[in-house]
Amino acid sequence: MKSLDAVYQVLREAGEPLHVEEITRRVLTQGLWSTTGRTPEYTINTNLLNDIKQHRQRSRFRHLGHRTYALQVVANSPEGSHRMKPQEPTPAHQEDIADLPRHRAPAEQPRREVTAHLSSDYGVVESRVRQILTDLEQVREALLALSDDIWLNIDHNDLQALEEGVAFKRTYNERMAEFNLHASELSSLIQQFTHVLVETPMPAEKGRNDAAENERIIRELDRETPHALDEQFSYKRPYGFVLQGHAYKDIVTWQSVYKLVCLLLAKLDPEHFRQLPDTETFITRRGNRDFSRNPKELRMPLALVHGIYAESNYSANEIAKRIGRLLDTFGIERHEFVIYLRQDRDAGLE
Repeated sequence: MKSLDAVYQVLREAGEPLHVEEITRRVLTQGLWSTTGRTPEYTINTNLLNDIKQHRQRSRFRHLGHRTYALQVVANSPEGSHRMKPQEPTPAHQEDIADLPRHRAPAEQPRREVTAHLSSDYGVVESRVRQILTDLEQVREALLALSDDIWLNIDHNDLQALEEGVAFKRTYNERMAEFNLHASELSSLIQQFTHVLVETPMPAEKGRNDAAENERIIRELDRETPHALDEQFSYKRPYGFVLQGHAYKDIVTWQSVYKLVCLLLAKLDPEHFRQLPDTETFITRRGNRDFSRNPKELRMPLALVHGIYAESNYSANEIAKRIGRLLDTFGIERHEFVIYLRQDRDAGLE
């Protein structure tokens, strides 16, 4: 069975979106497909991206962002049923793409094919697309921070003001949910078509930088101002962080900081990480969860690993709070996590 046929069977049986790591695990565990390559997850992810790029709406698959995939929905079909008839074999997946080294970006090869119909000077377009996608995410984070600011500035001792504030907050949250949905779909569409990523995240498999690279990044970050998790981060942009002596940089959104911290902790203690959806620390009194195995339980699910999703509909300050709780849960001292801000770095370059 070809890799994409195996992926189709797994997604059809799951009946819900899955992260490519979980897709790969099920494909291999069920013996639906095999490879002699050392990076089967990378192969499947590349095959999926190329299939979606070539067939677009005719593809059996949809890329939801964050390396999470679902089956394509057939228009005008009962209850939006998924495509059931496999595609005819095409040159794109007649033979599975060979595994590539982990350090190469999945979008590197397809990007060359896109240049022909985007611009002769694709470097300029690529930079512009990445900046707009980054701005879109930062607007979302700023709107979440604005909501917090407005709520905190309401006189909670004034009953009328409080009632008006509750009504505003409820409507604001509803509109934000709609905005998040459309912004996420628009961002995924642009990234899928152009193969320009908002940023180039560190692969989860790599885990940590080698000693020389880590030392170089730390030296670079040490030129900036370190910040602790108990500070206020509203309307401030991250640049990098150090966790237990290991440094990471070139991060542009707080959601990316949150996801990378989660992935690092998952690699540090996989069994502990798998228990997060059942950990009371991350469940509110009203039953709202920070982590879940079911993305439908979350307002804006962020696919992680081991079939776990994180709620990402949080402002910078709320994300910082949850990172602190995660460190506590994994027995890591909070002072072992230091964040560096882009505004400090930009000020140093002026």
